[in-house]
Amino acid sequence: SCFPSSSQVLLEDGSSVRMHSLQVGQKVQVVKEDGSVAFEEVLFFAMRLNTEEASKVTMMNVKASNGASLSLTGSHLVPVVNGVTGTETLIRASALKRGMLIQVVNEEGVAEAAQVEDVTLVQANGLFAPVTSHANKVVVDGVVASQWGGIAGDVLSDSAAVALYRGLRASVLRPLRTLSGSAQSFDRLQSLVWGDGSMVMGWKRVVRRFADVGVASALLMSGARGSKVEL
Repeated sequence: SCFPSSSQVLLEDGSSVRMHSLQVGQKVQVVKEDGSVAFEEVLFFAMRLNTEEASKVTMMNVKASNGASLSLTGSHLVPVVNGVTGTETLIRASALKRGMLIQVVNEEGVAEAAQVEDVTLVQANGLFAPVTSHANKVVVDGVVASQWGGIAGDVLSDSAAVALYRGLRASVLRPLRTLSGSAQSFDRLQSLVWGDGSMVMGWKRVVRRFADVGVASALLMSGARGSKVEL
């Protein structure tokens, strides 16, 4: 669940930076649980693969009614707003439809609803998934997206996956960041332990393979129960 290398985020000093240049420790624009817009430190990169390592990745491109446009992988979660109640629901980018309400951040720095005008498949380069210290929503290319994504193979529901990610951030990442002292030290530590996140790609393929085997086994067992064995 990632953004391409060309995506941009707004920094606390008012400048913008592309994903491939974003660093741990920099403060990016986020949307907090109360709907306010703030800036938080990038704590971790779940994925940090540049163009050479991840080229021509199929992504969803979402165009909003205010002119903003965001590309992200299909399993990445996006908060969708109920136009009647104002409540939010996280859905995968691949499930976004024309007319749905998403959130954007306007020129005054306020989060507001905007309609989805179009959703298309595009080819993009790079895979980047920054995680900030506390917020669950990050502003990328002016559009509000979740920092989380669904897990391959439907091993966990999307809500359970989000709970898992948030728990790991609170119980592992934040304490390690404190112990490391500086953002640079923590970045070196995560580079040694986690690397660029490419191990996740292999893990996802394994999960998909087990999921496929599970479905095939269930079908075989179903077929066996439905047939008589002649001796």
